[in-house]
Amino acid sequence: MADARPFRYQATFQDPGQAKDDFAAVSALHRTGLLGTYGAALITRDPGSGEVWLSTRALPAERSAVLGAVLGLLLGRLLRASLLLSAAAGALAGGVTGHLRAGLPRRELQALAATLAPGESAVVVVGESRLEEALRQAGERAARRLARRREEVRQINRQGEEAAQRTGA
Repeated sequence: MADARPFRYQATFQDPGQAKDDFAAVSALHRTGLLGTYGAALITRDPGSGEVWLSTRALPAERSAVLGAVLGLLLGRLLRASLLLSAAAGALAGGVTGHLRAGLPRRELQALAATLAPGESAVVVVGESRLEEALRQAGERAARRLARRREEVRQINRQGEEAAQRTGA
C-alpha cells in the first residue's frame, strides 16, 4: 500500500451552514477511505455577540481513547481493580495522548478565530490523503474487468469461427 500523503485544508465561509457542510464532509471522506487519520476544526464567530465557537474532531484521539480503554480494562482485570474505573482512566489517558500527538494546534485555531468577522466561519483539516491509493486500486480493478471482457470477446470470436467452419462458410 502506498504511503498516505499529508495535507492541510483551510477555508473561510460567510455562511456558517456551508462551513458545517464542509466539516461534515470530512467524516464522509474518511468513511469512503479517501481520508486517513485526520484532525478537523469548525470555528464560528457569533454574528451578534462576536463569541467564538469551536468544534473539533480528531480521529487519532478517538482511536487512542479506544485503545486506552481496552488497555485499561486489561490492566484492571490483572490488578483486580474496578474494571469501569480502569477503562475510563485508560480512555482518558489514550485520548489525551492521541490529541497531543496528532491533534490540531490550539494556538493556530485561536489565531484563525481572531481573523474571523462576526458571522463568519472557518474549517481547518489536517490529515492523510489516501486518494492516490484509491485511484491505483480503481485502475487495477478496471484493468481486471477489461482483461475479462477481452477474454469473453475472444471466446465469442472462437465460437463464431467454429460455427462457420461447421457450416462450411
